[in-house]
Amino acid sequence: MIENLSISLRGIWSHKLRSLLTMLGIIIGIASIIAIVSNIKGTNDQIKQNLIGAGNNVVTISLYRDDYEYDLQYESIPDGVIPVDDELLAKLNELDGVEAGTAYNFRRYSEGVYYLNNAHTGNLVGIDRNYFTVYGYRVIAGRSFIESDYTSHKNAAILEASVAAKFLLGENPIGATIEINGTPFVIVGTVEKTVTNEPVIETMSDKVIEARKMALDLLLSDHHQDCFSCSSNGFCELQKVCNDYDVA
Repeated sequence: MIENLSISLRGIWSHKLRSLLTMLGIIIGIASIIAIVSNIKGTNDQIKQNLIGAGNNVVTISLYRDDYEYDLQYESIPDGVIPVDDELLAKLNELDGVEAGTAYNFRRYSEGVYYLNNAHTGNLVGIDRNYFTVYGYRVIAGRSFIESDYTSHKNAAILEASVAAKFLLGENPIGATIEINGTPFVIVGTVEKTVTNEPVIETMSDKVIEARKMALDLLLSDHHQDCFSCSSNGFCELQKVCNDYDVA
């Protein structure tokens, strides 16, 4: 064993540059792995902190572009984004720890919503069957949506109680008719929210983007660089992600 160690030391000493480069490669490789693992752990810890610190167990996931929520009223669905349909929502509801999920259409600034000559310019939400349960709303007058409202596509509406008091000018909202883009909707109930805060997990914040760029740089440092001669050119997922994040 001593003889083998002596031979190894002589080999290292006689090839100093090669040995140094080998050790440097090992150090860079280990550092890259540590950085990627730390990035993943930090993201997980941030998500846990958001959930624990919010005081409830509701997570809202929204699509953002830069610092603004993506508005499908004016823009089409971006490439690579999978719309949430009934099949996908059912799979999400089957995940461990998920009690219920809801998918909804949301407009922060509504237009064309009127009661008589009084306009409403606040939020307008198109909801499914689980929305009120997930977000902690309770009916305080009238009723909630029933199955026939969905299957028959009835023009039914439910207002938050605070909105109804101002929008309907103090009138009884149940049975009243409002117009949304010229189409009449009958108000069947009013609700109020019992859960007032839920965490919003931002997956495109500046810190997350920088962490992803760093991870991509580390991957490219030990990756084939001649993309144009590669058979996967134009179909490479890594190439696409690097273009998205402006990493060369």
